[in-house]
Amino acid sequence: MSSAKDCVATLIDDFQKRRPIRAGSLIITVYGDSIVPRGGTVWLGSLSKLVEPIGINERLVRTSVYRLTNETWLRGEKIGRRSYYRLSGPGRVVSNKPSSVSITAPSQLGRDSGHWYC
Repeated sequence: MSSAKDCVATLIDDFQKRRPIRAGSLIITVYGDSIVPRGGTVWLGSLSKLVEPIGINERLVRTSVYRLTNETWLRGEKIGRRSYYRLSGPGRVVSNKPSSVSITAPSQLGRDSGHWYC
């Protein structure tokens, strides 16, 4: 049995072992799963802090956001000295599609007294 924290640590380790790291894909996933449901726009600095524990440094976030903007996945807006980004074009279309992943109730996943099976 593993705790949810252990499961997340395992997922992060697996992600970090992949080469090349697909930071752009991760950023689009973060937008679709976490940012869009909460308004859809995030400051670049906050996005950097959000993915830092996963092993994506600020420079890679900036490079990935630049490329995603050029590919029309993201749209930027400068407010003062800060840049804010939201999904646009193909990014919006992909985030609006239902996921092909089936979410199972915790009892079916094997949750038992605060532990999760990974």
